[in-house]
Amino acid sequence: MKTIDQLVTYKREAIDGRDLSRLIQFIPENRISDLDIVLQPEFVGKHVAKELTREAILECLKDDLAFAFEKALSKREISAVCTLLFVCGIGF
Repeated sequence: MKTIDQLVTYKREAIDGRDLSRLIQFIPENRISDLDIVLQPEFVGKHVAKELTREAILECLKDDLAFAFEKALSKREISAVCTLLFVCGIGF
């Protein structure tokens, strides 16, 4: 599994930023700027990173998959496909 040092070298792939929004959940606040992300002032000092474990990552992916399924049921096809591609690790 990758380390925080490896994660902060990630370069954005998703056109809508959903990849970085998921990744930032695991990055400590003092390392977020390494991703060229600037927190809005109202969020500074409030970000609590999730522990970088296999279980935590799988839980996030499980939630994303459930969200994609909900979008598909609501006939939000493009959004559902984008989320599903992200969950499967396929860039677009």
